[in-house]
Amino acid sequence: MNKNEIMKRIACWIIVLPLLVTAVLALPQAGLAGLRLIVVRTESEANDLRARVLTGEKFDELARVHSVDPSARGGGYLGAMAISQLRPEFQAALEGLRPGEVSRVATIGRQYALLQVVAEDDTRDAELKAWRDAGADPNSRSLEPLWIMATTGNRIDLVRVLLEAGANASMTFGDGSTVLMGAAQDGRTEMVRVLLAAGASVNAQAVDGSSALLAAAYGGHLETVRLLLQAGSAVDARLMDGSTVLMKTAQAGHTEVVRALAGAGAAVNARAANGLTALIDASFAGHTEVVRVLLASRADPNLALTNRSTALMAASQKGHSEIVRLLLGAGAVVDARSDTGTTALLEAAYDGRAETVLLLLAAGADAKVSMTTGLTALMGAALGGHTEVARSLLDAGADPNAKDGRGWTALTNARASTSIATVELLLARMPSLSAKERSLALGGTYVNEYYSSNENRLLALAAAEFQKVLEVEPRNVEAIEWLGAIAVLQWSEVPTIDQFRKANSLLMTSVDLDPKDRDRHYWIAATNSVFVSRGSASPADAASIVEQGIEHGRKAVELDPQFAAALDHLSILYSWKSERAASQEERDSLARLADASRQDAARIRVRLGDRPSRPGDQFTRPALPPAPAF
Repeated sequence: MNKNEIMKRIACWIIVLPLLVTAVLALPQAGLAGLRLIVVRTESEANDLRARVLTGEKFDELARVHSVDPSARGGGYLGAMAISQLRPEFQAALEGLRPGEVSRVATIGRQYALLQVVAEDDTRDAELKAWRDAGADPNSRSLEPLWIMATTGNRIDLVRVLLEAGANASMTFGDGSTVLMGAAQDGRTEMVRVLLAAGASVNAQAVDGSSALLAAAYGGHLETVRLLLQAGSAVDARLMDGSTVLMKTAQAGHTEVVRALAGAGAAVNARAANGLTALIDASFAGHTEVVRVLLASRADPNLALTNRSTALMAASQKGHSEIVRLLLGAGAVVDARSDTGTTALLEAAYDGRAETVLLLLAAGADAKVSMTTGLTALMGAALGGHTEVARSLLDAGADPNAKDGRGWTALTNARASTSIATVELLLARMPSLSAKERSLALGGTYVNEYYSSNENRLLALAAAEFQKVLEVEPRNVEAIEWLGAIAVLQWSEVPTIDQFRKANSLLMTSVDLDPKDRDRHYWIAATNSVFVSRGSASPADAASIVEQGIEHGRKAVELDPQFAAALDHLSILYSWKSERAASQEERDSLARLADASRQDAARIRVRLGDRPSRPGDQFTRPALPPAPAF
C-alpha cells in the first residue's frame, strides 16, 4: 500500500470512527435505525449524487461507486445505531428524514457526506448479511443491534428470524447480560418462552450478578417470573453485593412477585454483605403488603445490618406506622440498639414521626434512651422543632434537663429549630429555669426564626425578651450581644450613621465585658466593614470606623489565628483604607495587607475544609455576619 492510499484511509476513518464510537455507545438504547453513508471530496459532487438519489437511483449502488469511505464496499451501510447519539452534523442532516430518503449535504472537515435512513426490514436484512459475511458466528457481537431492536420493540418475529438464521439464544453483551434478560426486563413473556425453547441459559448472570429472573422480578412481571421459575431459574442467585432477587423485588414493592418467589422457596432471611434483608428493604421503602407477605413467610424481624440497624428502625425513621405495627406484632425488639446507640424511637423522634412515636411508646420504648453521643429522643425532636413529638416524649418521662456529650440540652437544640412552640413547651416543663434563662431562650429563638422568615415583628419580640434580662442584670453580656445583633439586622438597605452607632455601642459594650471572646471582636470588625461597604457617613466618620474595625479584626485573629471569616473582613477594611491613602507608598502597603489577609483566609479554608465559623456553638448566640463583596 503506497503513501497516498494510507493517507486516503486515514482521512476516511477520521470521518467514520467518531460515528462508529458514538454508535457503539448508543447500542443499549431504543430508537435504533440502520444508516447508509456516502462521503465525497467536493460539495458539487455531493449535490450531484443527492440529485441522482432523488431521481430514483439507488443510494447503495452510488455509494459503492463514488464513496471514499470504507463502508462503500457494503453499499455505504454503517449498521444500526441511535440517531440521537451521532455527531451533531449527522443529527442535523437526518432531522425529519423518513426511511429511504436522502439527507442534505453535511460538511465533515474538508469532505462532504450524504446519509440515508434504512427501512427497518432492510436494516434487519443488512445486519443479518453483515453477520453472515463475518463468518456466521452464532455469538457475533455484530448482532447486538438486531437483538436490541427485537427486545426493546417486542419484535418476536425478529427473534424467530434470528434464531432460524442460527443466532445463539444465549448470546451475551459486553456487560455479561443476555438477550433473555432484555426480554425478561420488559416482561416479554412469549419472547422469553421462545428464547428458552431455543436453549437460552436461564441462569446466566451479568457482571454484577443480575439474572433474567431478577430483571423480570424487579420489573414486577409476574407471568414472566413464573415462567422463569418453571424453567429452573435459581431463585436465590446473588448479585455481587450479596443481595438476592427477593431483596430487590421487596425493595421495588411488587407484592405478588414477592409471594411467588417466597412460594418457590426463596430464602426470606437471606442477607446481603452489609446484612440487608428483604424485610429491612421493604420496611424502609414503606411497602406494607410486602412486609405482610414476608412476615407470613417467617421473615425474622430482628435480623439487622452489620451496624445493627433493624427493620423496625428503618420503618420508624420513615414513619411507616402500619409496618411498625406489623413488626412489633411479629416480635420486633422495640429498644434494639445500633452501633451508634440509636433505637427505633430515636429515629422516629428525630424525623418528627408523631404517630410512630406514640406506637413505640405504647409498646414500651424507653423515652429516656440516648445515643452514644448522649443525644436523646427528646433532643432530636427539639432540634427538628417537632413539638407534638416532644410533648409525647415528655409525657412518657423524657428528661428535659438531660445533657449530651457537649453539654447541650433539649432546650439548646430547640433554640436552633426556630420553633417557638417547642421552646415554650420545654420551658413549661423546666420550672427550675430562672426568668433570665427563659427570656434568653425565647429571645434567641425569635432571632433564629427571623433568619429564616425575615419577619420584623420577631426582632421586636426578641428585643423585648432581652430587655427583660437587662432589667434584672444590666451587664448581662449575652443579652447585650443579642441586642447588638438585632440592631444590625434592623439596618436599612443603606444604613445611616445613627443606626451604626446604636449597634456599635451595644457590641462595644459586649467586648468591654468579655474582651477575650473572639466573636465579640469579630462583630465589631464585621459590622464596621459592612457599614463602610454599604452605609452613609462622612469621610471622617468612615475613616474612624475602619480603624476601629481593623483593631478588632486583628484582635479576633490574635485570639483565633484560624479565624478565616475575620481575615475576610480585615481584607475589606484594608482595601477601603488603601483606596483613600494619601501616598502611593501607603496605598501599596495597605493593598499588600489586604491581599495577605485574603490569601490567608483562603489557605485556612482549604486546610480546615471551610469549617463553621463557630463549630462549638451554633444556636445560643447570634449568627456571625459574613463578609460583603467589595
